[in-house]
Amino acid sequence: MGFSDSFVRLRELAARASDRPATHDYLLRRILGIVVLAFAAFASANYLVVTRPAQKELANTAMAQASEQVDNDVSVLFGSATRQLDTLREWGRSGVLDTEQPHTFAKLLIPALRAQRQIAGAIFADGQGRYIELNPESDHGSRWIVRVANIPRDGAVQRWFHYDDDGRFLREERIERLYDARTRPWFKEAQAAPADQVHWTAPYPFFERQDVGITATLRWAEPATGESWVAALDLLLQDLTRFTSQLQVGTNGSAALLTHDARLLTPPRFLPLSPDNGPATWLSKSPEQAGATKLAAALSSWRAQASPTNAPVFFQVAAEPWIARFRPLQFGDLHLLVATLGPRSDFTLTTNWHAAAMGLMILAVLGLVFMVAHRFSKRFADMVDHLAAQSERCSSTSQCGCPPTPVKSTSWSAPRSTCA
Repeated sequence: MGFSDSFVRLRELAARASDRPATHDYLLRRILGIVVLAFAAFASANYLVVTRPAQKELANTAMAQASEQVDNDVSVLFGSATRQLDTLREWGRSGVLDTEQPHTFAKLLIPALRAQRQIAGAIFADGQGRYIELNPESDHGSRWIVRVANIPRDGAVQRWFHYDDDGRFLREERIERLYDARTRPWFKEAQAAPADQVHWTAPYPFFERQDVGITATLRWAEPATGESWVAALDLLLQDLTRFTSQLQVGTNGSAALLTHDARLLTPPRFLPLSPDNGPATWLSKSPEQAGATKLAAALSSWRAQASPTNAPVFFQVAAEPWIARFRPLQFGDLHLLVATLGPRSDFTLTTNWHAAAMGLMILAVLGLVFMVAHRFSKRFADMVDHLAAQSERCSSTSQCGCPPTPVKSTSWSAPRSTCA
C-alpha cells in the first residue's frame, strides 16, 4: 500500500467517525462497562461460592444451638419431674409418705414445688380410695393447700390443710366434695402402665383448677401386701406454653413441642394467642388445623426428606427461605418432638450497615475508575482527533501525493512530507 493509499484510509476513518459517538464517550463507556461487569462477576461468584454457603452454615449452626437449648430446657422440666417421681416412690416405699400425715407431706414437698413452679401439684394415692394432694392456692400466691381424702372412712368429706410459703401450718377445714382418684384419667392410665415406669398422660382438664395439663405417674406395689400405690405430678400446659413462647429463635423464629404423631403440645411463638384462642383451638391438633402454616410447611419438608434427626431442613414460606430442625425427646413412655424454625434471613453474615458500607466502597472505587478512565479516554481521543484532523488537512491539498523526503539523522524519526 502506497503513502497515498494510507491517506485515503485515514479519510475513510474520519468520515466514519462522524456517524459514531465521540471517541471519548465510546472509550469511557467501554472501560466503565468492563469494570462494572468485572464487579458483577466477582460479586456473583463471591455470593455463590462464599457468602451463600457460609450463610447456610451459619443458619444451620444457629438453629442447632437453638434446638439444643430447647432440648436442654425441656429436659430440665420433664427430667426434673421424672426424678421427683422416683423420690416420691422411695419415700412411699420407706413409709415416709402417708395419706394421713399432711404435715409431713407439706414439709417434704412445698420446698420442691416452690423451686419448680412448672409443677402444679403432687399426688400420692392408693387403690382403696385414699389420696393426698399438694397444690398452690393460686397461680402466683405464696400459700399452699394439702387435700386429704379417705373415701372408705369419710366418703365425700375432704380435709383441707393450709400452709404458708415456708410450710408453716395455718388452719384446717372440712369440705364436702366427692373426689375419687380411681376415676381420674391419670390413675387409670397408671394402673394400666407397667409398674416402676414413668407414664405420661395425654392432655386433659384438671379436676380442681379446670386447667388443661398433663400428668406424670409412677406406680409400684408393696412387696408385703401387694397393695398398689401411685405417685403423680401435674404440669400445666399454660406453663409449658409460656415456656416455649418465650423462646426466641433468631429474630422471627420460634420453637414448639409436638407429640410423636406431630400434634401440638405447645404452640409456636408466631401462632397468635388470645383469650379467645385458648388451648382448645390448638391443643392436640396438627399444625395445619391450628393455623401454624410455617410449622406445617416445615413438617411437610421434613417428612419429604425422610424425617432426618438433628439435620437442617430448608423450605419456602411465601417465597422466603426458612430453616428448621426437629429433635426427638423421650421421657418414660412420652415421645416428644422439639421443632425450631426461623427465616434464613435472620442468620445473615452482614447487617444493613455492613451492606451500606460495602455499597459506598464500591461507589468510591467506581468513582475513581471513572476519573482515571475519563482522563485516559480524553487523551486518547485527543490524539485520534488530532490524527484525523491532520488527515483531513493533508487530503485537502494536491501535494499530498508527493512522496515523503527522508531526513538523515542519527536516531529514527518519522518521515516528513514536503506537502506542508
